[in-house]
Amino acid sequence: MKRSLEDGTIGEPVSALVSRHITRNLGKKISGRVRLSPAAMEATHDIDFVLWCLAPRKPIRVYAQEVAKIMKSQYHAPDCVWIVVTMDDGRCSRSARDGCCRPRTPTSPRPGSNSSAPREP
Repeated sequence: MKRSLEDGTIGEPVSALVSRHITRNLGKKISGRVRLSPAAMEATHDIDFVLWCLAPRKPIRVYAQEVAKIMKSQYHAPDCVWIVVTMDDGRCSRSARDGCCRPRTPTSPRPGSNSSAPREP
């Protein structure tokens, strides 16, 4: 990736998006081990990678927003965190962390379906 950016193979970057969607069980495991949220544990690596790819540009502003509904009460961790890093030349990097997807059950509808009829697991 870095080489392709530097030699122009994939063109001039305008923005970068890194997204991880982890299961609720993995979020519980991470939150139970350390005082950092799954987002804090994973986002550091993703942001470091993007900063490396976009070098020599430097970050000048960081904004983050979390949603905490399901994991908050038991694990003191957010369910989802969006992080936006603005670089000194105006490019933006976005990082999304979803750490607690609703578990699917035999009665939950399939994504994109309007039916809530029971289905085979």
